[in-house]
Amino acid sequence: MVRRNQSRPSPWSTHRPMAASPSAVELARAVAHLADEKKAHDLVILDVSRGGTIDCFVIATATSSKHALVVAEEALRLVKLRGEQPWHLETASDWVCADFGDVVLHVFTREARDYYDLEHLWADAARIARTTAAPSEVSA
Repeated sequence: MVRRNQSRPSPWSTHRPMAASPSAVELARAVAHLADEKKAHDLVILDVSRGGTIDCFVIATATSSKHALVVAEEALRLVKLRGEQPWHLETASDWVCADFGDVVLHVFTREARDYYDLEHLWADAARIARTTAAPSEVSA
């Protein structure tokens, strides 16, 4: 009797063992650093690459809806300076979502962040450490 290799996933499995791409992690860290400079707080970077086509979520809390919009608009500017094209910016009264392709920035008011609780929804996602050094605005 031949045993199947138990450690090898089925080709029909939806499990993706790969992690976020290095370029997505670099962009996520740059966006998180910028959000920190703009006084957003409770910053978290999640590796959501196993969930679909997006590699990273950057989640931040703003003090107001205007503050959330400023953080997202500055992130759009940063992405454009890096020579990349942002995909979409969606605003609500308590949440701003900026789609940069492999990276999505979510900036919430405190109440909205507690309500939507993306960290709980993506509890199995790995957290990506933020770097302490400031990333360059324009990558080589």
